[in-house]
Amino acid sequence: MKTKQEKPHVGGKLSGAYSVQRFESVRLRRIRREGLRRHGDPSAWRNIHGGTFTGGAAHFLTLSPVTRALIERDIVADIRERPHEWEHPEVAEVVEERPVTPNLVLDQGLNNWFTGAYFFGNFNRYCAIGTGTGTPAVTDTGLGAEVHRTGSMLSGAGNCGTTLNTTTGTLTLKRTHDFAVQTANENFTELIWSHVSSAGANANSRVLISGGTVTALIGQQLRVVHEVTLTCSPTARQSGTIGIGGTPGWPHPSGSATDTTGEWQWGAVGFSSVDTSGDQTTAYGSPILEPAHGEGFMAGWYTGMTLQSFGTAATRSGRFATTYPNYATPIGIGGWQTYTPGSFTRTVSFAGGSAVPPAAWSSTDGIRGFEIGTYYWDSGIAFRSPGVLCVRFNQLQTKPNTDALRAPGFTLSLSR
Repeated sequence: MKTKQEKPHVGGKLSGAYSVQRFESVRLRRIRREGLRRHGDPSAWRNIHGGTFTGGAAHFLTLSPVTRALIERDIVADIRERPHEWEHPEVAEVVEERPVTPNLVLDQGLNNWFTGAYFFGNFNRYCAIGTGTGTPAVTDTGLGAEVHRTGSMLSGAGNCGTTLNTTTGTLTLKRTHDFAVQTANENFTELIWSHVSSAGANANSRVLISGGTVTALIGQQLRVVHEVTLTCSPTARQSGTIGIGGTPGWPHPSGSATDTTGEWQWGAVGFSSVDTSGDQTTAYGSPILEPAHGEGFMAGWYTGMTLQSFGTAATRSGRFATTYPNYATPIGIGGWQTYTPGSFTRTVSFAGGSAVPPAAWSSTDGIRGFEIGTYYWDSGIAFRSPGVLCVRFNQLQTKPNTDALRAPGFTLSLSR
């Protein structure tokens, strides 16, 4: 168990990895075979190469430049005349696959997230490819020369989705992007991932393609598989002095507690995720810990509190009564404080919100703990469970009806 600061701190490390595939469809190979019958001589090809022309890339590239050009003209015409036939085609062969390689998370990607430009679940919503050759740097904002961008994904389990490992504290989002069928022979050297559908300087991550230039022939497609992982920390329970605000402050001289030491646990994950269709979702609870989340923060106070493990909110009991007795007592409205670009750290503070006023209620039974979460409107402002930060005091704290009370807030940081 580690000693913590008075203001709880959560965060983690952001990393990613990708692979690139180049594949051909059954339809492409059929059109190539038909093209050779139309513009060449399959029998002559068989006599020279000792086998049947399959229409695969290796066989296709043995044809003369003139014959290839005529067949490519047929392929492009078919793509334009029957585009629906080329959507999600049956794959005949992956003709090239680059190894899984780490990607660089950019300063802009982190800064945009901290300012609420996008949810974590949309970090890699779009993928773009280009021809730039500049070495990636954390200060990059886009591709050197963007050529194509796609939001089209190969859906289904194993292709898109989220994996949460509460033991290692990792939240991994996976997307598989398919670029449009090639209507020209093109070379590509770089990739970015973005939360924006339109071309521009909006990258969250950038790489030069591992292994060098990828050449995509007419009729082929590129597929990019990308995973972004948030390694959360701390996932272990923390201990130390909990800083409670309000007046006159704690421990209260008339109470039985002599200090405000205790433990706290990162409870509900509080980050968004990706479903098997590739859409951003909230499978692990509301994305409370994301600045893009539109709801403010609240703290609920309880006479009973049992901490759980990372990914699971605390078990609570004895919620203090309010005007809305079905909900935990809120203790003011907290909010994100000003973000400094490049710091990759942002604080939630309750200092600017109203504390639970002296006459609101008193705790003769004692306060065992509190949780920080968000709120919603239900005939008044109400606490939304579960909480993301759960605190349990070692000693029961008391609140006479002469005191105000305020939660300490927390700090969130990301690194790479």
